[in-house]
Amino acid sequence: MHAEIQALPAHRGTPARLFDPALREHLRALRATGGDWYRVFGGTGGEGAVVLSRTPDPVPFHASLSGRVANVVPVDDVEQALSAMDAATQTRGVHPHALKERLRDLAPFYGVQRLVPLGRATDYRPDLPQDAIEPLRRMVRWITDESHGSAAAPEGHP
Repeated sequence: MHAEIQALPAHRGTPARLFDPALREHLRALRATGGDWYRVFGGTGGEGAVVLSRTPDPVPFHASLSGRVANVVPVDDVEQALSAMDAATQTRGVHPHALKERLRDLAPFYGVQRLVPLGRATDYRPDLPQDAIEPLRRMVRWITDESHGSAAAPEGHP
């Protein structure tokens, strides 16, 4: 996963310009002491990292992950992952693809608005709802021309 993140083309995303120093220290500490609970791939030069949790718990600093740093957390059932999602989890990458069908009716209750194949969060259609609005619809002026009553009915219609 780390190698794939590093191989992303520039139009999909770029490495962090300024890697969070506190996050860098967290990764360094996990490398030194977290061997039984976590395994860290990458992250030595600010290029991003993948932290593999060896228990069903995310890293303690999961809320501050950024700059192409991900935490992979194993769960016995996909519904366990839903409890870690909230309104800040707007877009969720899902793998394997078949899980999307199981999640799409439950994920909105946890704040998720988009389910996409893993790694495709930057591929979006502007004509679909985003952030609980319809951006394309808001960029257009709409008009409805309604008429009511018998005087406005076309000939042959009541």
